[in-house]
Amino acid sequence: MDIKPIEQSTVHRLCSGQVVLTLAIAVKELVENAVDAGASSVEVRLQEYGSKMIEVIDNGPGVEENNFEGLTLKHHTSKIGNFDDLENGVTTFGFRGEALSSLCALSKLTVCTRHKDAMAATRIVYDHYGRIAKKASCARQVGTTVTLENLFSTLPVRHKELQKNLKREFHKMVSLLNAYCIISRNVKITCSNTTTAGKRSIVLSTNGSNEMLENIATIFGSKQLSSLRPLKLLPPSEPYQEEFNISQQDCLPFTLSAHISSSIRGCGRGSSDRQYYYINGRPCEIAKLSRLVNEVYHTYNKHQYPCVFLNILVDKGAIDVNVTPDKRKIFMEFEPILLASVKTSLVALWEAEASAFTSPDISGSQPTQTSAGTALKRSFAEFYSQVKDRVASSNKKQTLDSYVQPLYKEPSMVVSPQTHSSVTSTSSSSSIFSSVTPSYSSCTSSASAKNSPSTLCTSSDRGKTPAGTRSSVIKEGPMKSLGSETSLLNGAKSLNCCSDERQPLTQEDEQWFKTTASLPVHFSLAALKEQFHRSSVLGESRQTDCPKFRVKISPSQNAEAEAELKQSIDKEDFAKMEVLGQFNLGFIICLLGSDIFIIDQHASDEKYNFEMLQRHTVIKRQRLLVPKPLNLPSDSELLLIDNLEKFHKNGFEFAIDADAEPTQRVSLTTQPVSKNWTFGKDDIDEILYMLREAPERFFRPSRVRAMFASRACRKSVMIGKPLEKREMSRLVQHMGEIEQPWNCPHGRPTMRYLVNLDLIHF
Repeated sequence: MDIKPIEQSTVHRLCSGQVVLTLAIAVKELVENAVDAGASSVEVRLQEYGSKMIEVIDNGPGVEENNFEGLTLKHHTSKIGNFDDLENGVTTFGFRGEALSSLCALSKLTVCTRHKDAMAATRIVYDHYGRIAKKASCARQVGTTVTLENLFSTLPVRHKELQKNLKREFHKMVSLLNAYCIISRNVKITCSNTTTAGKRSIVLSTNGSNEMLENIATIFGSKQLSSLRPLKLLPPSEPYQEEFNISQQDCLPFTLSAHISSSIRGCGRGSSDRQYYYINGRPCEIAKLSRLVNEVYHTYNKHQYPCVFLNILVDKGAIDVNVTPDKRKIFMEFEPILLASVKTSLVALWEAEASAFTSPDISGSQPTQTSAGTALKRSFAEFYSQVKDRVASSNKKQTLDSYVQPLYKEPSMVVSPQTHSSVTSTSSSSSIFSSVTPSYSSCTSSASAKNSPSTLCTSSDRGKTPAGTRSSVIKEGPMKSLGSETSLLNGAKSLNCCSDERQPLTQEDEQWFKTTASLPVHFSLAALKEQFHRSSVLGESRQTDCPKFRVKISPSQNAEAEAELKQSIDKEDFAKMEVLGQFNLGFIICLLGSDIFIIDQHASDEKYNFEMLQRHTVIKRQRLLVPKPLNLPSDSELLLIDNLEKFHKNGFEFAIDADAEPTQRVSLTTQPVSKNWTFGKDDIDEILYMLREAPERFFRPSRVRAMFASRACRKSVMIGKPLEKREMSRLVQHMGEIEQPWNCPHGRPTMRYLVNLDLIHF
């Protein structure tokens, strides 16, 4: 086939689909254009969460009339003139001139703009190739409005995916927009959404502050500030210099403006959804830095994730932003130094908190912090960890294989390099071949090597024969009596083959060697061939009878074992299982076809009771005397309002004030209670996080699940209780009635495969 150039229209559609991938990227590109133009107010209006229309309005200087045609053409921009401008450091968010051209190819794009020197505004409609299709005068103040209709309408698969996951894509867009709201100085950003019913709601709104902390308080509420700590940049310490393979740094090539959560329990979050990283004010993704921050935080607070707002200020020539189409990934030439410095700074920050003890004051005054011996505490923790690991390894239980005795021991040859004779132990070919199965040879050789005293002679010793050693003579003839063979073996055992000192042979030994040096053995090549053929057929049959389950019963292989069970066992199979009996008053042995399984009677019953409690328990509610404001971020408020029914099933009720300011619209009026368990704001945050990931599913908070797991454990059949066959059958059948029968709520496996009866050869 001939190589031909691709048509320009096809190239345009191919490249446009790579620049704008999601709803969030489409809104990001329009907001960046508005901020780059110098606007102090940017308003984002969405219809039906952005699926029908996206409109971005700014109060910038507008677009001059002579730039109308080039506004949406590919690689047309006013931000750079050549590549040197990019290498010297670009100061704007965008620089490629691809965004508006790509949006033209993916939607219907309209621009309404008025330049500061123009008498009237102009409304321009562009076609999918970025060419002007219609132009007319209109009324508007100075600034620009860009409107997108039916995003991804030219890409049916992507458009269908957007409609399917619309709520999730909307919340990703809000999260990305928050990144620009936090870092933008003196720019007021507002976002609203209008549903099909005509109901308009404010998603987020900032005040155009010049301070990052004020923007954080506006978006996430003032309560967020109380848990944040400023991060002081420190040079890398010696341990981290070695870890990241860097030298001593007298002067760091960057500075930080950062605020991060305290490591005290309750100051973090249940997920990493509130972590924002910037380089010179540009929102970006720094995977290594994010992973390092979370790992260090988990050494002090393993149950939560920190809130991170971190801006790296560096010389523009030391970074490369031209890496990905969305410009979210940035290369840095000082990355190891950055990681080592941030780790040193984080450890210093959180170590000070970990080494402080907060003592409650009965008089009601503020709690005071008393310094504690951090080094002593850490050294004791490390010592205790080492002792615990040592005790665990010494008390490790023997596996089942250690109780299984080998069916036979491989006959071994004993040769003493100290003697000037060789001793050959033989037996009849029929007896040897009938007792040795080739497929087990590798197993028994290792077993006999451990258990037999003859293994004191190494394999290398067996291959060495000193000078003067007589060779054994094998003659074809009748077999000697068993007594000769027995005396031969006894004589071989009497030799001290591993002695370091040579022992002279006695006359009795010399006489014994003379009489047994030549031993006739019956050998038949035909019998050998027949036995070899029979063993090869047996090996093939065993390969065809290969088991479906290969994973051993081991805590380190729980995930693999569970995957095998999911692939091979259906829920209907539990009703077909035959109960064979109870083992050790704690396990049920079942047979399905030729496969034998072992089932934990307590874990299986606990999982059944747990899922029944999940389905049928109605949690009691307690109404609050005074509604409690939740101070949720604006996007979380909208998500909660859209899923009130799911919160109601979990026992929460709210008062909604649609006319209030963002972060002040939702108040808690009723909360779930159950005996000694109470639930509140943390559980609401957890449900909101799960709803962002899967809006269509119903979730229980982890504390509710922990309560159900505790109750299910107490009411289940305990280990040590004898069971009748009908009780064991009931437990096995219950496993086929639940969604996830493979492990209990605490992670303990419910069943494991033991053996296949067809593979046992007697």
